[in-house]
Amino acid sequence: MSIVKTETLSFKEKKIVEDTYLIGRLVPEEYKIPIRIDESGNIRFVIQSLSPEPNSLKNIMLNNEDTYITYDNRQSDFLNQYNYFNAINKKEKLEEILKDKLLVFKPVIRERKHGDGYFYNFNIQFAEIATSEKLNEKYVSIPIISNLSKAEFEECLLTSKTFILEDYNHSLEIPEFILCENYIYQFQNVEHLRQNRARSNAYICDHPHEVMKFRLTDEWQDMFKILCRNVYFISITDLSEIRDWVQDIGVKIIPNLAVLDGNTSNIENKIEWNGDHKLEKNSERNLLSNEFVQEYRFIENIKEKAYEEGLIYKKSDIVNLHMALKTSNFSILGGMSGTGKTQLARIYAETLGLEEGETLLTIPVSPAFTEPSDLLGYLNQQAGIYLEADTGLVSFLKKAENAPDKMFMVIFDEMNLGQVEHYFSDFISLLELPENNRVLKLFAPKSHCIQDELRKGISIGRNVLFVGTANLDETTKDFSNRMLDRSNLILLEKLTFSEAKKIEQEYAKRFVEFNEESTGGLATHSNISTSNFKTWIHPNTRVLNLSDEEVELLDQLHLAISNYDSQTGVSFRIVKSIGQYLSNIPINKDGLMYLERMQAFDYQIKQRILTKVRGHREQIQDLVGMVNPNGEYEKGELIGIISEFGTFSCSRDYIIQKAKELMRNGYTL
Repeated sequence: MSIVKTETLSFKEKKIVEDTYLIGRLVPEEYKIPIRIDESGNIRFVIQSLSPEPNSLKNIMLNNEDTYITYDNRQSDFLNQYNYFNAINKKEKLEEILKDKLLVFKPVIRERKHGDGYFYNFNIQFAEIATSEKLNEKYVSIPIISNLSKAEFEECLLTSKTFILEDYNHSLEIPEFILCENYIYQFQNVEHLRQNRARSNAYICDHPHEVMKFRLTDEWQDMFKILCRNVYFISITDLSEIRDWVQDIGVKIIPNLAVLDGNTSNIENKIEWNGDHKLEKNSERNLLSNEFVQEYRFIENIKEKAYEEGLIYKKSDIVNLHMALKTSNFSILGGMSGTGKTQLARIYAETLGLEEGETLLTIPVSPAFTEPSDLLGYLNQQAGIYLEADTGLVSFLKKAENAPDKMFMVIFDEMNLGQVEHYFSDFISLLELPENNRVLKLFAPKSHCIQDELRKGISIGRNVLFVGTANLDETTKDFSNRMLDRSNLILLEKLTFSEAKKIEQEYAKRFVEFNEESTGGLATHSNISTSNFKTWIHPNTRVLNLSDEEVELLDQLHLAISNYDSQTGVSFRIVKSIGQYLSNIPINKDGLMYLERMQAFDYQIKQRILTKVRGHREQIQDLVGMVNPNGEYEKGELIGIISEFGTFSCSRDYIIQKAKELMRNGYTL
């Protein structure tokens, strides 16, 4: 939309404005600005900002209801993920993509010819499905401290040192709230913070004794919010709730301390306890030493730990395992022998700070495992004594129950050497239950047992992770559909030697960079508490988190698979698990997702759905396709379906591999 120019923007102002993140929506119908096609065939559409405009724009806009305009050919990066440009009716497709979504965007300001005003354009960064109620809300942004630990950030506040908000700049108002690690900080008065003009995103705190903070709660985790890089967007309604939390549970960042005079430049030496005990310089850092580890640091630690031990993994495999364990207590690492399945599980555990025999238990599964007693033990009815199996699993789980804020892990090594459905049946049943109801019963309630501590069973909390490793060949047992329905089967693929060399070179470079940036290097590992681990988890398990296209694809896959086997398909459990997995893509230190959403969705189709497609040639050849005598692949129904929605290279390769197995063996596992 063009506007009358009342003031001009300098080059610097324009640059800062265009580096600002705003949130908006497709303009409501009452604006009467429809999506329309221009004479060149490009489709124009308009969005309305729902968050405060940059200050420098307020002086040149007609009013705060002005809108932003763009054309579909300028948003290819965003629209490509929806397979938009292959659509027959692009106008309908665009409306379908944009309706019921909140859009995070960056303004693009273009000056009109002859200098008589500006066009407001934009680049979409991210989209999130929202209810009609949320679409009609106004929003504010809460910047995130990404380059400092909580202790370092509070030291900046206490000593009036400059700190940087990576994705929040001076074109916006002074923020009322800032998030750092697992705390939210409130600056109730705009005078508490000021802009440092040396950089457009630098700030200084002049009144640290007035700053309030509170630890993130479960209510915050459940609150509707949108994250883009290092900025959260929350509604004005929820902002009021956060202010109430500050009143209820907030504390000053200088707890029980009094500032003796107004000279905050020497606050380190000017504050004292309400009693006689002095707080010495730098002791504030000591008070804050028990820090939560940020998720991206944990992921980088895994990569560095693997490099130190001479193991090479794709970054996507590491992130995939991490996301799987965030969203489910149990995951399986599968693949050919020698791909480092057990080592990856062990490295993950060690990076959590777990120790073998204490908080980490590795159980080598034997072909002799045929029933739960082989894994757990059994009750001697005559003596009234529960005899634990040699695995030591019962004692280990009891220890985990008694230490709920410590993380524990059990690794079932080569778990499909035995019949998993038989010896693991008690755990499969537990995985169906809500977390609060996961109690492992060792014997009947009325049985005679002198070990009273075992009578009620053992609660399996979120602090226990289970990882299985499995070779998928003719020497092992198949996983049942019931098992696959409740876990991610992550298939590690052998890298080519050239790929391994390239990744090793990248790891070596990153290892040097991180050790230069970090004191002690990233390879030092913390004991990750359960509370810390939970801060990485977004608890969303709703189908609403999936786009219309994603739901349509899952529906079509279900129809195709269930037509061949009525007992197989895509269950609601799987759909909800996929939604939660896609809600938990971690963010790196630059505020970018470790995996693109399309790639993560591709992994889930392979891991949660396609692993259940198996059988003889006569059963599934039409489904997976065939390899003809000339060695050429002829696609089946599944690839025909996924090709309509995107590339899905991981799932596509897996289906083709199944077709090759059909040609070679007459069946596929």
